[in-house]
Amino acid sequence: MRRYDVVLFDAGETLLRPEPSFPELIVRLLRSRGLEVSHEEPEWIERALATVFGAMDDLVLNREQFTTSNERSRAFWTTIYCRLLHELGVEDLDGAHANFLYEEFSNPEHYALFPDALPALRELAADGYRLGIVSNFEAWLEVVLDRLGVMPLMSVVVVSGNEGVEKPDGEIFRRALDRIAVAPDRAVYVGDNPAIDVRPALALGMGAVLVDRRGVHAGFRDAVVVRSLEQVPSVIR
Repeated sequence: MRRYDVVLFDAGETLLRPEPSFPELIVRLLRSRGLEVSHEEPEWIERALATVFGAMDDLVLNREQFTTSNERSRAFWTTIYCRLLHELGVEDLDGAHANFLYEEFSNPEHYALFPDALPALRELAADGYRLGIVSNFEAWLEVVLDRLGVMPLMSVVVVSGNEGVEKPDGEIFRRALDRIAVAPDRAVYVGDNPAIDVRPALALGMGAVLVDRRGVHAGFRDAVVVRSLEQVPSVIR
């Protein structure tokens, strides 16, 4: 007898990502405005991103909502992009570049699935699991998922931009569980963030799998850690 009936997924950085990579897209978009970053080495840009998005995680954990309305989304992300531009040595006194980045990163055409996403989802569906998504994302996430062929595989999609509540608040998980009519201990959540994805799911009595694509959570012991979604079907059996 298998442990779970339902597998719920985070979206951003678990199933989908900016296309091309976030650093490449940032550089491409800035160049389209006639701007060059101070350094173009990928490692340098990755360090700048890590600094900024570490600050973003802190804001989310402090319940600084950022997807529950268009106004909050713009305010949150333009603040993040202003910090990133500063890290990259780009002057943006009037915020025009940050607002441009916000608009571009709100375009569904700039997103793609990780190569392991659809194969893993299809394998799980073929094994009889019901699938769903619980994500901190603006309401247009469903447009992205539909364009990428994910929606037909989903039994439930709960997006903070529609719900008015965000992870790590357990309420957004509970809504998904209620709508798919499953007890917490019969569901497992798959996400890339220990604090925002894994621990809230575990606190509700769900199973959890941490997707660590870059190998930065080697010491994490609260849940099973995988490097690829292709490993998920085997680790949850």
